Amino acid sequence: MSIRTIIAIAMMASTATVTAQDVVEQINAIKLDPQYIYGEASHENADTAFMAAVFDLKMNLEAKLKTQLDPGMLKNKVKKLSRPRGQRVKVMAYIKNEDVLSIPPAVPTTPTAPIDEEASEGIVMMPSQVPPPPPPSLQAPPPAPAPVASTTPGLCSLVKELMDTEHLQEALMVLEGHNRRGTVGEFVPYSKAQRPQTMYLLIFDREYNIPLAVLTPEKPNGTRDNLYKNTEDSLSNYSDKIAVCFTYK
Repeated sequence: MSIRTIIAIAMMASTATVTAQDVVEQINAIKLDPQYIYGEASHENADTAFMAAVFDLKMNLEAKLKTQLDPGMLKNKVKKLSRPRGQRVKVMAYIKNEDVLSIPPAVPTTPTAPIDEEASEGIVMMPSQVPPPPPPSLQAPPPAPAPVASTTPGLCSLVKELMDTEHLQEALMVLEGHNRRGTVGEFVPYSKAQRPQTMYLLIFDREYNIPLAVLTPEKPNGTRDNLYKNTEDSLSNYSDKIAVCFTYK
């Protein structure tokens, strides 16, 4: 039986009892079918798992298309499959390649606050997602620079918003809102960042529930500044946590 036949039968049998094994077979079939693009995530809360899966799908699509997509339109087109996995729920968010063509690109709005040039210096922006930035400074940064939080009130405000969230879904919505206002550029999972050492990091616990830190890009000595505690920190202190990379403009 072909992959597409398995998917078609599964969709037509929506009124029948669907077992966990049926869902696993559908998920595996979609993964092997080139007409689909998907994202996956797991969490104790099904809604949070779905939002994280949509975020993963969004990142995969934008990496493939080299452009940002309207998140609201994408969510309306996405289908999902879910199954229990121990005490958690694993969710696959997927979409057909042909349906992606009907999703408009995200249109950035005019920033509501001036962009701090010093904060963006040295951060690599993806050309598909933001206007070409000025070349980074060729001068080496001074040793032991003061934490960015002490000189950029706008970044302080963003850090507070992120640290006040209660789960990853809410934090991603904060970043999406700032992205639309032009204050945040690219934001991607750590595993998908091309140069994570040049990006800010939002650290969450493994359960996606508790924001632990917001770290600056790496300094010359390999450390980062913890913008929440206003102290020196390092990614190595969060080796078993979840990290989202983002650029601040």
